[in-house]
Amino acid sequence: MRPGKLSRHLTTMHPKHQNKTTDFFERKASEQSRQVVFFDKHTHLNNTLLKASFEMTLLIAKAKKSFTIGENLVLPAAIKICEVIHGDKIADTLRPIPVSNDTIKRRIDCMGDHIKSQLLIQIKNSDTFAIQLDESTDLTNNAQLMVFHLTFRKIGCKLNLITNDVVSMVNIVKTRALNTRLFKILCEDMGSNHNTLLIHTDVRWLSRGKVLKRVIELSDELRIFLREFKPDLSALLSNEKWMCLASYLADVFDKVNELNVSLQGQSTNILVLTSKLQAFNKKLSSWLNAFNNGDTSMFTSLHDFLTVNELSLTTSVASVITEHMSSMLQFLYKYFPNLNINNEYNWIKTPFSTSLKYDHIPWAIKEQLIEIREDSTLESEFHEKELSEFWLRRQQEYPLISKAALLILIPFASTYLCETAFSQLQIIKNQHRSCLSQHSLEANLRIAVSNIIPDINMQSTFFLNILV
Repeated sequence: MRPGKLSRHLTTMHPKHQNKTTDFFERKASEQSRQVVFFDKHTHLNNTLLKASFEMTLLIAKAKKSFTIGENLVLPAAIKICEVIHGDKIADTLRPIPVSNDTIKRRIDCMGDHIKSQLLIQIKNSDTFAIQLDESTDLTNNAQLMVFHLTFRKIGCKLNLITNDVVSMVNIVKTRALNTRLFKILCEDMGSNHNTLLIHTDVRWLSRGKVLKRVIELSDELRIFLREFKPDLSALLSNEKWMCLASYLADVFDKVNELNVSLQGQSTNILVLTSKLQAFNKKLSSWLNAFNNGDTSMFTSLHDFLTVNELSLTTSVASVITEHMSSMLQFLYKYFPNLNINNEYNWIKTPFSTSLKYDHIPWAIKEQLIEIREDSTLESEFHEKELSEFWLRRQQEYPLISKAALLILIPFASTYLCETAFSQLQIIKNQHRSCLSQHSLEANLRIAVSNIIPDINMQSTFFLNILV
């Protein structure tokens, strides 16, 4: 600035300093420089502390813990560890980290919104995407995700009565603590492999299989225990027909459980699941044929019961079992009418097979498939990568066949992700956190289940700019 303007500014705005010497103004300039250095250092420290706060918040959200755990446990534990290992001086640098209840909440909301924005960007940049959804209500009656997987719930009137009897037996033992303790003592005295029964839950309907299995294994102990409480139920455990059907049900539920578990997972697709259902369908047909020929070895509990007691199946029991297996086959055909469609897409599952037939696919795709089959390097990669990843990697070089394959592989074949997300939600919004806002709940859930990692550096810098 011009000297004249500086002089006028000093006289009009700072008249009390107009007679000061040059040393006074040089000292003020030096003090100003030191303040700038101190401010830069303080700002750098705040940026580090903010980043630490976000990192701690991310761990809390991933663990699905309450917001207060940061100031009540995580930070005090970190400070105490530093005091023991490095001393008080380093431990003191951790104390200013902002980890209050409201701070953790704001951080989680911010990171949840960031994950949502990143997801929307990915969706907008994708040519094709799939969704899966279902809903139920949480403990505050808000609609949330919920899932039920494949079950053979219609098991017939006669077999359903047996499952009801089993549930009644279990409830007598499990609903009273005294009965549970007495039954445990009885099992220990008799040298049983188990000393407790498993309880049945209606939400997880297939848990009946495990309940039935345990009741069959502890049938002698349970029969003795129920004599005083429910003689009629105790008598059922001595009834050969009832025990045969209960043993069969335990085996069938066990096999359906195995199928149900095999259908779960994040990397499944419609081709894989269809193959598993086809295999179960064929196994069920072979079980039915073998059973009609007098073979019961495929049902281990039933076979063991008949062998140990030197019994043979009566006509009435065999007819009930045959009818049930036949109804299961009819259910599969009705529920999955297009299981054989899987063969049309063998070129996706086994593109390098020498016996592959691909006359039904368009010529443009067929030509790219031939090129892929003749590339030995791609064949080795095919056996190392997952099916969807292999075809994703072909998008640039073979766009037509890659897109055709991904249109089959991308759709969700089950609601597994919905179920796992709802399980996480039940942990996050529990009876101690029932007042959690919907926005915070969604943010917590996104962080807990999403594969997208929030940008901690960007988030901490954004908050620091707001503070400055």
